[in-house]
Amino acid sequence: MGEWSKREGNRFIVQGLLRSSLQKRGYSDAHVSQALHKLQAAGDVTGVTTCQANMRTYQLLRYGVPVQVAAGATHETVHLVDSENLDANDFGLAEVVTLSDAKKRAQTLNE
Repeated sequence: MGEWSKREGNRFIVQGLLRSSLQKRGYSDAHVSQALHKLQAAGDVTGVTTCQANMRTYQLLRYGVPVQVAAGATHETVHLVDSENLDANDFGLAEVVTLSDAKKRAQTLNE
């Protein structure tokens, strides 16, 4: 997908692409919206270390996102990655943007 460091609205999840992929796999708009919201929140580093945010995000990617689309309804899991049928997934990679300051890089790695 190239180098996206200067892309407007750059985030670690491209919500439009993920939304489209999940909808193609049969998830409703309500399921997808809740899952995307929880995934975005998991990656937020406010008040936590980068490592903690990465672990929260990994858990959702690996095990799915529990959502409840109606009051009183049971929780259902939205699987962000279809591990049973890998061809059903849409994957994209963007270039990694590295830190230029070695001290900051070491601090980030130690978090």
